[in-house]
Amino acid sequence: MADYLGKLLALLHDFNELLPPASNPSKELKQRSKFFVLLGLHGLPGDYSHVRDQILGSPIVHNFTFFCSTLLRVPGKPKP
Repeated sequence: MADYLGKLLALLHDFNELLPPASNPSKELKQRSKFFVLLGLHGLPGDYSHVRDQILGSPIVHNFTFFCSTLLRVPGKPKP
């Protein structure tokens, strides 16, 4: 999971470098963070569908940091 989140964070960073926020940087950065949460949820493996459903069922979309910390707390599958 850490590798997946690292790749997603790198994409977010690259996106912000290529298209820096223009008018209201703090508001736009928050919106981008939430957008990348939704992209990250879309790309999650099926093993994490219960976490995806829980996050999407929330009345608010949390920021990327909350998303990462939530996913890192989910126990991984034991390796055979």
